[in-house]
Amino acid sequence: MNIQVPRSIWLKLFLVSCALVLALGGIAIWLQTAYFKHNPYFYDPVVYSWQNVRLFASLSHSHRLELALTEWLTNSKSPLRTVPLILFAPGLLANELGYIATALPALLVFLVLLGWTIYQRSRLAYALASTILLCAIPGLLSVNYGLGAYWLDLPAAFWVGAAALAILNFIRSEKLTWLMLASTLAACATLSRYIAIAYVIIVCAPVLGYALLKRWHQGKSFLRAVLLPIAASILPLLLLAGYYLVAQFEANYQYYTKFGYAL
Repeated sequence: MNIQVPRSIWLKLFLVSCALVLALGGIAIWLQTAYFKHNPYFYDPVVYSWQNVRLFASLSHSHRLELALTEWLTNSKSPLRTVPLILFAPGLLANELGYIATALPALLVFLVLLGWTIYQRSRLAYALASTILLCAIPGLLSVNYGLGAYWLDLPAAFWVGAAALAILNFIRSEKLTWLMLASTLAACATLSRYIAIAYVIIVCAPVLGYALLKRWHQGKSFLRAVLLPIAASILPLLLLAGYYLVAQFEANYQYYTKFGYAL
């Protein structure tokens, strides 16, 4: 029986997750630095890094807030990759591995929510062990597609996974705040990798749809069982990423209909 105060559980999960993320980040930097000494760069990461360098150069004649706003409005594919660095750590824009700083927060959020979701169904020890076990997956530190490789798919996957975990916690608690969090995390996925919206729909929509239909069949009114949760799960996404969803609709359509590796 869980008798500990939830706030203390959140704190423990957060601290352990922070330690794991910092350790993984440090190892990823070490491995990637050694790899780049003797191996070529991939094309996509070079393009992203070149854009970062151009933004860093722009800081010499533009105010940080002005540049961040411009980037937020004009980078319709991955503003969450660049805007946080402009605002909080502009020096990392010119660092060869500075981009890792934008991937680690996604992993941190996912680990905390994973731990909480498991804790709600078992014990804190199992929750902590699960987060440690996930961080032991070798692929996270792969120099070709891990945290240090600067592919946008992995951070987006963490955001999508975190959104799915938030939905699972809504099913257990029936608190709409979980759906609002899930929607916010889905927006983060979209803003970090514009094609991630398809994964959000595939991963999250069936689970949420089943949960809402079950609530309705249990005798709750259609408004409380379905409409309010749908509103809570859509509004934050539309407010944060609605513009990008509209702007990239055609690009998403072409990506998933013409490129065989998309899904």
